[in-house]
Amino acid sequence: GCWSCPATPTHSSGQLQHPQHTTMTKSMTESIPLLLRPWITTYRFTPKIYIPYTKIDIAYTLLSAAILTNVRLAARVIFTSLGWPAGHPSTLYAASCIGSMVHSTTLLPGLGALLWSRPHIPHSKLDSHPLWWQDGVHAILSFCTGYMLYDSVVGYVLETW
Repeated sequence: GCWSCPATPTHSSGQLQHPQHTTMTKSMTESIPLLLRPWITTYRFTPKIYIPYTKIDIAYTLLSAAILTNVRLAARVIFTSLGWPAGHPSTLYAASCIGSMVHSTTLLPGLGALLWSRPHIPHSKLDSHPLWWQDGVHAILSFCTGYMLYDSVVGYVLETW
């Protein structure tokens, strides 16, 4: 099967079929940077949830926020099990830093691969790029939006109020 559609078989013609996208040859998939493949794959396989009356998908954003929230909560549990005082501002701050570090270290390799994989043309539209690149952009932007949502809700609403 194809790297982004594991359930889809390779056709005898050497082409890989994407049910929701276009047919791609092996040479086309080889041009997709390896660091972008997990982003594109997870974005394509995440169910789409749209804001009503728009074409804005928020599922990947919500998934990203949930994952980062779990990382932060796990860090709090680990820190308290290591003897840090539960609920103390230093413990909460250190756990929030772990969430930020996971976000940054996960984001930067994919972002770098995304930016260096295509020529920089400031006036070009997103839809003028290949579909895999568009999906990579959507995944990266949704992940960043998920981080902002997570940081706002967990950092300011839950831990402050």
